[in-house]
Amino acid sequence: MPDRLLLSHLPRCNRHLLGVTLFERNRRGTVTTSMGEYILRQVRHIIEDARYLRALTDDLTDLPEGELRIGLAYPPLHSKPALLLRSWSNSYPQTRISLHTSSDRDIVFTLPNRHIDAAIIPQFALDNSLASSPLHREHIVVVLPYDHPLANQETLSIRNLTKEGLLVPSKADGDWYRYFYLAQIGSQTHIPMHYEGILTLLSQIRVGLNITLCNAACQEFQPCGVVFRPLDDPNAEFDVHLVWRAEAEDAILGRFVAFMRNLTQKRGKLPSV
Repeated sequence: MPDRLLLSHLPRCNRHLLGVTLFERNRRGTVTTSMGEYILRQVRHIIEDARYLRALTDDLTDLPEGELRIGLAYPPLHSKPALLLRSWSNSYPQTRISLHTSSDRDIVFTLPNRHIDAAIIPQFALDNSLASSPLHREHIVVVLPYDHPLANQETLSIRNLTKEGLLVPSKADGDWYRYFYLAQIGSQTHIPMHYEGILTLLSQIRVGLNITLCNAACQEFQPCGVVFRPLDDPNAEFDVHLVWRAEAEDAILGRFVAFMRNLTQKRGKLPSV
């Protein structure tokens, strides 16, 4: 409504200079035309770019106190984005960061509802309604009991795994993580799902009941009783992105996105982990 009111107050000569009709009046009132909507979208992009440039040049002292709620589709958080968040906290100590766990599908709904401000999710869970920026590249690894026969090998193949008691981590039947893992293994193989969280899954591997796949970030826990082995497959990796609402106008979030983008570019785009 504010956009339409803005259009309705534009001088008539300016609308004529554009050579198009921006809005029409009918019995229901003022209605923005398709061309008017298009122009408004372009204006919004210009405003967003201007805000981005402002975020690059503003002093640290003008950022108000506040909190950034960051969703994690699949914890644990890898050391790469963790280092980026730590750099933010050191640069902007007046702005707190709180992490929230949610599935990738839940994040698609919670972001528009503003329950969280941004999220870190895998590329295969991206949604067209969200803006995104790449952070790093993550690898898939195999987790086995330390005394498993395959633990003696430096790398493992998908063929090795289909003959074992393999579990695939998942949070829900519609989970994108599940689909991604199954695509690596092959749809012809029936693989049971594990829905109880990564710590419970690692505990189950530790007692020797199964083996599993997980993201490389889990290695940083260094859990006892299990070993991690890379997959000998070029497709066993995925990009991790920062996502946020494209229409968000919050100053703190805008500064945060610009900061993360700049720091990622300085350290090299999509560092492999």
